Amino acid sequence: MNFLIRRRVRTNKQTGQEEYQELLIQAEQLTIGRAPDQHVQITESSVGLRHAIISLRENGQIYFKALTSNDPRIKGESHKTAVLSPGDSIQIGLSTITVEQPRTDYPVVVSIDYAVGVNEETLESLCDTSLSQTGLSKHFWSWLLAVWVMMFFLLIPISGVLFPPAGKVLRDNALLPDDNLWMAGPLHQSHQTIGKDCNTCHTIPFKMVQNRECLECHSNIQHHVDVTAQDEQIFEQNRCASCHREHNEPSILVQRDQRFCSDCHRNLDKLKDDTKLANVTDFGKDHPEFRLTLLKSHYAKGQTSWQPIRVEHNPVSEIREDSSLQFSHQEHLDPKGIRSPDGDQVLECQNCHRPNTSRRRMQVVTMENHCSDCHRLDLDENDLSKQVPHGDLNALYDTLKEYFSRQYLETSALATTQMPNDQLRRPGGERRALSIEEKKLALDWVDKQSLKVAQDVIEDRVCIDCHQISRIPGKTGFEQWYVKPVALNKHWMPLASFDHASHTSYECTNCHKNAKKSKKSSDILMPKIETCQECHSGANDTVKLPSDCLMCHQFHLPKRGLLDKVQRSTAKIRTKQ
Repeated sequence: MNFLIRRRVRTNKQTGQEEYQELLIQAEQLTIGRAPDQHVQITESSVGLRHAIISLRENGQIYFKALTSNDPRIKGESHKTAVLSPGDSIQIGLSTITVEQPRTDYPVVVSIDYAVGVNEETLESLCDTSLSQTGLSKHFWSWLLAVWVMMFFLLIPISGVLFPPAGKVLRDNALLPDDNLWMAGPLHQSHQTIGKDCNTCHTIPFKMVQNRECLECHSNIQHHVDVTAQDEQIFEQNRCASCHREHNEPSILVQRDQRFCSDCHRNLDKLKDDTKLANVTDFGKDHPEFRLTLLKSHYAKGQTSWQPIRVEHNPVSEIREDSSLQFSHQEHLDPKGIRSPDGDQVLECQNCHRPNTSRRRMQVVTMENHCSDCHRLDLDENDLSKQVPHGDLNALYDTLKEYFSRQYLETSALATTQMPNDQLRRPGGERRALSIEEKKLALDWVDKQSLKVAQDVIEDRVCIDCHQISRIPGKTGFEQWYVKPVALNKHWMPLASFDHASHTSYECTNCHKNAKKSKKSSDILMPKIETCQECHSGANDTVKLPSDCLMCHQFHLPKRGLLDKVQRSTAKIRTKQ
């Protein structure tokens, strides 16, 4: 919806005409109040932070609604709500808002007259000084001053723009004026390398910086939407400089005002009919429940693959994680402790869930780095020095065969019962090698012992504690066992950013509330939005921590396609046309 706001700047005393400054607002409704994020800001103390709104109904009526107990005066009377017509005025504090006749592209046009005090004309009259009081000639000095201003501030600086060699001379000479006189403000510190070369960005005099100038340096910038989809057309007319403002003080290139996001995301269903995203305007008041991304397994051609799937709007309490891992948080967080090779130990979340070097994200839990201290892969309970490998059944079987082959040869008592001692070939001796029958006997014994211990390790003592074990029909020997692969989720919300380092002062269970009660690894322990809203609220909240959109979300999203390619391809098409 297009709203046109006309703010009275001054009254021309010679002609008596009002001079206005016009501002276009694209929003669902026009907000009025004292807060800096309001479309119409009235800074009087009697005006509420969010005082009133003006909207256009489907039948074309202009609708006004007050949001505070201090009702505005419309046509001289106090009203909470009203249907406005052209010519109606709204008195809010000492300021007046008047509804004007709509225009072709602007169905709602309002003019604003800010009150500046009852003695304005008196004060202005005290500052008036006529040229005749100075004893100077009006015409001579007027022309002289006009020519001097035009030469000093226009002709000389513009010569440096039209003729680049002259521009360098002017910029290097402190006594001569150059186009820096027109500078709206200092460059951001990230752009200090440009120095005084305005032509780097302003390639066309007196024309706003276009996207192609930005993309000459920032060529790897990702788009906000998939460039292969038609959604890209929504941003076709947008300029980089609309959001990234240069020459401002304080100099902030990234504008964090959430209206830059909510202007589109408040009515996504109207911008795109088949969108899967919910509308949102404010984290504290109007934000959908978090949507998680889970790993789904797919078995084909003897291989298990995992694909991230975003769950569509299901409550966190109703979904389960299929990681193929058997694990109980309740058992591991038992305040009485849990059994380990070094005795009972009382574990905390930090024993397994450890941050990475940046402390922003958590490391992926692995057997080798986080579990092996307690879950030892002992080959023999009576020989703790021997361990079996983790994660590879073939390597496990090779380890067992190697172990028992060595045991067969090194155990003299076993060797004596199976064959004469003089039939063994020893290094440096004259004894002969094992016969074929003797080798077969040894291999059979090794295979039987390996299978026996493998069954104990896989089905009864080690693997079964954490993994889902099954037997494959029709298979014998070591190939009969199947251990379902485990895949732990790395990114539950890949489109959001969360910094664990900023939350180290809180216990893990303050956010992951059900961890101590969880008995199954399929339980989803990610916090709901209401948990975050205990501390965080909207960008304009004054009680809780103000949280704008950019605190958790990126604008230039990865894997959406380069913004540079889209802009250049669009430019080529327009050139051909």
